Amino acid sequence: MLRPTGAFEALARQWRSHVQILLVLCFITFASAFSDDSSAISSAGTPVNAGFINGTALGQDSHYLYKRAGTNSRSNVAYTSTCSDDQVTYLDSSLSEAKDLASRAVTAISELLDIMRLKEQPEHWPSASYTRRYRNFLLWGSLFGEPILQRGVGRRTLQDTISTMASMKNAFIRVRNALDVKKNNFHMIINCHDNWLVYSHDEEISDGKGGKVLSRMYHDTRIQDQKVYMSHTMTCHERPSMRGYTWENKFTGKEETVYCPNSFPMWNGRHIADRQSSTFASMKGKTFKDVKEYAAAGTMLHEVTHSEKTLGDYATEDVHITYQGQTYSAYGGPLCRELAMTFTDDIGYPELNADTLALFGLGVYYSQCNWANPDKPGKCWTDKPDRICPTVNNQRTCVAFNWKA
Repeated sequence: MLRPTGAFEALARQWRSHVQILLVLCFITFASAFSDDSSAISSAGTPVNAGFINGTALGQDSHYLYKRAGTNSRSNVAYTSTCSDDQVTYLDSSLSEAKDLASRAVTAISELLDIMRLKEQPEHWPSASYTRRYRNFLLWGSLFGEPILQRGVGRRTLQDTISTMASMKNAFIRVRNALDVKKNNFHMIINCHDNWLVYSHDEEISDGKGGKVLSRMYHDTRIQDQKVYMSHTMTCHERPSMRGYTWENKFTGKEETVYCPNSFPMWNGRHIADRQSSTFASMKGKTFKDVKEYAAAGTMLHEVTHSEKTLGDYATEDVHITYQGQTYSAYGGPLCRELAMTFTDDIGYPELNADTLALFGLGVYYSQCNWANPDKPGKCWTDKPDRICPTVNNQRTCVAFNWKA
């Protein structure tokens, strides 16, 4: 069922209400196609995630004092002492690259909005930009749902596509503005491991829908003078494939992210800009997984979109879908594509899925590729730059969109 046009904010509130009964929500990023939702409670049902007040861990000394990354960094981003100086510097610069991904996504969506609103035909696109526009058009359809431009083909009406594009443009604008050093309105506590979480016991907790689920309970040892627990699926040191997770700490009212230790050797200090000028030949065959794991910026964009304090009603979840008989979080090219093809009110929507936004940002950034590979979604391939408007015998013949479909 397609959602009503222009109802993004209401949809987000309604869809998210299923999980807000849980006291704290964790959003987890994995190297594979899995991620899990978690909550934080005590055995008595009190919000209990430990945190920091005035720069010091509650119940402890100054061991967890915050660090800053240079004099020009975001003063509202606090790195705990779990992060080394090198990690702080790398993550801080990667936040700037995540901002660049969001900024380019804004530009791409603005261009697509003009095409849709004006019902432009490719023959009227500037010759120098039609390949980029066409690739971004296909990328959008692959990740958010194809607009219906042929009868019986596509997932979204023209008006629904325009509405969704406008909502996603606003979401990326919020990310861009939040990560802008000059505006300095991104508030986050960043950890570089979670070994302060120690497994304690299993406990039944509310699933937010009137039922119960069995959850692993972890003692947050950052507070030593009281029993503080976090309901979680597994920690960084228990699941090496995990890249990070984000949650709102109800104990302090602050949001926190953990970037798992195994991520840093994988990223190896690299930046997305290192590949920006790469040729198609060097990118051919790369997947979204490859480019996202190459550097931290894609994962950081994923995590930032989970921040309700930053995005409000545009904040994302890790939407779960059934794929080949099993349930996964929509993570990576194939599963994000599957979500774009099968979304419903019950399943959730691509615009509420964190990895959909992260992959769109990466796809726009690495414009050497057409990422809307019909056979292997999220794998770099070429559609030959002149396919949309080939020139034959000195005459240019362009693909025509059926705006009345």
